[in-house]
Amino acid sequence: MTYDELLAEYAALRALKVTHEAQLTVLQSKVEELAQELARLKRQSFGVKSERRHGGDKQTGLFAEPEPDAPPPEPEAPPALQRMATPHGRRRPEGQPDEVMAVPAPTSCTRCGGSVREISTSTATRLEWRRGHFVQLQVRRPSCACDQCNNVETAPEPSTFALPRSLAGNGLVARVVVDKFLDNIPLNRQADRFARDGMTISPSTLCDIVRSSAALLGRIVRAVTAEMVTSGWIQTDATGLPILDGSQKTTKSGHLFVFSTPKHVVYHATLTKHGAHIVAFLHGFKGILLADGGSEFNEAVWGLELLRAACWSHARRYFFDAQAESPVLAAEAMALIGVLFDIEREIKDADLETRRRRRDTDTRAALLKIHDWLTRHVQGARPRSAIAKAIQYTLNQWAALALCADHPEIPIHNNTSELRLRQAVTGRKNYLFAGSEGGAASAAILYSLVASCRLHELDPWAYLYEVLGRINDYPATRVIELSPAYVAGAR
Repeated sequence: MTYDELLAEYAALRALKVTHEAQLTVLQSKVEELAQELARLKRQSFGVKSERRHGGDKQTGLFAEPEPDAPPPEPEAPPALQRMATPHGRRRPEGQPDEVMAVPAPTSCTRCGGSVREISTSTATRLEWRRGHFVQLQVRRPSCACDQCNNVETAPEPSTFALPRSLAGNGLVARVVVDKFLDNIPLNRQADRFARDGMTISPSTLCDIVRSSAALLGRIVRAVTAEMVTSGWIQTDATGLPILDGSQKTTKSGHLFVFSTPKHVVYHATLTKHGAHIVAFLHGFKGILLADGGSEFNEAVWGLELLRAACWSHARRYFFDAQAESPVLAAEAMALIGVLFDIEREIKDADLETRRRRRDTDTRAALLKIHDWLTRHVQGARPRSAIAKAIQYTLNQWAALALCADHPEIPIHNNTSELRLRQAVTGRKNYLFAGSEGGAASAAILYSLVASCRLHELDPWAYLYEVLGRINDYPATRVIELSPAYVAGAR
């Protein structure tokens, strides 16, 4: 081999070495990125979820000196096994109800106005629920005949029953809704529990109760939505809600959005996460939209010409996730962001003018320090590292994150919306998916009312029981008065 050939081979090997080193760098970055993702997922599954800064634990050392072990108790003889009694609920004599409701007879004929006489009585049974027990309610409606035109009329069922021609009274309807959308008990488990109490109600019947009540109460949620879009700001967030398709074998990737203000909470179910759904829901809104950095909100911000505010909790979470890789830098960033939250805690219950003054001075100063820190470290961080992603996310969202300094009425975070979504996420772990697109819409309506009750510290069952008895006769133009915000204000 000649000298020139050796030089050529050496140059080729050098070039190959450079190529391999470049590939190795890419692979190392990918491995590092996957390791960060694995560590984050492990922390989400098995680690502490709270991002609270631990400045000191008031209970540290509370149990530092354990008590001496007590002597073991004397073993007791096991009780004799007994056969489980057959569940019977509230036993009652055959054919004798717990309560009777007698509907007044009509006083005159609706056809000719003549006098009427009672000729028979029709009865129907409703299953009602009072706190702690079931009640069998018998509704008696007289049938009357006209002496002049022989017209026969039966007194109509009382409009105080929310669901006509249903076996469920208002108390049972309220309990089914609260059990599913507050206590996260799927309908099939509710049916099993009712059976243990001696009441046989099929899951399909419970599903009909949920669907019918949502259709009735939806007018309240629609009125709340119309009032919500007239407010100055709305915060929002979203989570997945799988929805069964028509084949009953697979699910669609549905989504559940939550929109909240200090007065109202409204959920909105959609088949996709497309921004057009948000635009349609927020039609007529002209204010500030407080959300995370999701692109699904861009169309609403641009199309409706909204101001967009971002969430400092989301920004802080990126630095929280970077602690394992860059503990020093992550701790510095979280300490600087923590100053913003310290200020917010101090002015939480302050009047608007005080909030404006503190936001204009202390908050602006804290924002300036955070921005200076970000610009100093953005170039030195490795591009694919977790700390670099945290810095870049915060800088990309800076205009929306800093909007809070000019608008003291809005919070600096979107935590309220996230908390509202936790209710639905916990329920989703139990019932797994919505049975249909209509079922998802019904769930959104009932989640809205239950969450609004919790916002205003109302008992959801008592609220629903009262509203279900009034809504059929309530004027449509004033139905907003039945919303939790107005009911709470009327207490």
